[in-house]
Amino acid sequence: MCQNEFYLVKSMSFRQIMVPYGLRRTKLCFKMPCCAIITCHTKSQTSSIERGGISFHRFPKEPNAKEKWIDVTGRGNWMPTKNSTICSKHFAEKDFIIKKSGYRYLKPGAIPRIKIVQICSSYLSEPEQTQGGGGGEGVAPASAPSEEQPTFVVVKIETFEPISADAETEQPEGTEKEASADKPVENNQTETKAGNTDDVIDNNAPAIKIEGDWQQREKELLEKINELEKVKSDTAESGLRLELKVKEEEIDLLKARVKNLETELQAALAKPGGKNQDIINSIKLQHEELLSKARGMIFDKTKLVKNQELQIEALTTQVASLKDINQITKDLLEIRNSEVKAMEDRFQAMEARYKAEKERYDLVLKRAQTSTTINDDLKKEYETQLAIFKELREKYEQRVKALVAENERLKAPTQGGSST
Repeated sequence: MCQNEFYLVKSMSFRQIMVPYGLRRTKLCFKMPCCAIITCHTKSQTSSIERGGISFHRFPKEPNAKEKWIDVTGRGNWMPTKNSTICSKHFAEKDFIIKKSGYRYLKPGAIPRIKIVQICSSYLSEPEQTQGGGGGEGVAPASAPSEEQPTFVVVKIETFEPISADAETEQPEGTEKEASADKPVENNQTETKAGNTDDVIDNNAPAIKIEGDWQQREKELLEKINELEKVKSDTAESGLRLELKVKEEEIDLLKARVKNLETELQAALAKPGGKNQDIINSIKLQHEELLSKARGMIFDKTKLVKNQELQIEALTTQVASLKDINQITKDLLEIRNSEVKAMEDRFQAMEARYKAEKERYDLVLKRAQTSTTINDDLKKEYETQLAIFKELREKYEQRVKALVAENERLKAPTQGGSST
């Protein structure tokens, strides 16, 4: 193809080039890449690096990494093609390598994160129900939502990062929920204190004050934990002792009543007459009433004991959560202390550099001052030497003039004598 034909083809449209050769546009159109995850609807037509900062990445060739990517998509019995991609929404920022040109590439071994989208729709007007019973005739059908009523959609996105194979131990479910639910008000106070310390550190306060504040707060937390443990142990022991005393007193009373009833039975049996059966029946009724009362009291006491055991368990969980919080605060303190030490080292290095630069600057200033003084002295010496030279020159010129005049004066008589 010559140059003129090339420019002609370049200026022609797609249809003008392909239609004469019997080719249709639909055959040459490639499918634009889109995200392979089911819950994600990102397409390259609507989003790119220029529009939204989204890029699309193909599946890796390694079988293990490829299987992990396929599991993340949520598709069963599905194999990706060469053009299958996953968008950058499902990767963390640490998974990318950004180059100077603006292009970003995935690091080897990067695995996408799963995002699950749940849509819950609710209407302003709830379906009306009649006050009838549970029968089919008594319940009116639920009124369908009209087109004018707005629909509220709540989208929840949950992100789960892939678990590494090295993690063998798993935490039991519900521990985190219980710990977060059973946190007392003191936990919020510790959190606010930690937030205040973060503000102090961000404001570049002295390191000594920060360490003192952290140590004081740590001591306060430890004292509170010890007080709670003491209160818990004291309350548990005192409650159990009181229950034991009450139960012992009740047992003594019941024993005394049983003895009285036994004596009455023996006396009634020893007496002759037909009234013995009535007395026995009355004693039996009294005994049954006492037994029923004792059973009720025992049942109530067992309930109280169970409730107290539950309270003790709740207190133990609170103490455990406080210990965890204390450990977390200690770890945070260690991290902050290491950061403060690093900042101190950097500050000391900056101070040393500043002092060295200042010394160099002072030396340069001193050298400049000495050079200016030397220059002034040289200038003065030059001026004095120049003045002396001018004076010597003037004297020399005067001497020359005097010698010339003397020479002419001496030449004049000699010329007169020779002429005579």
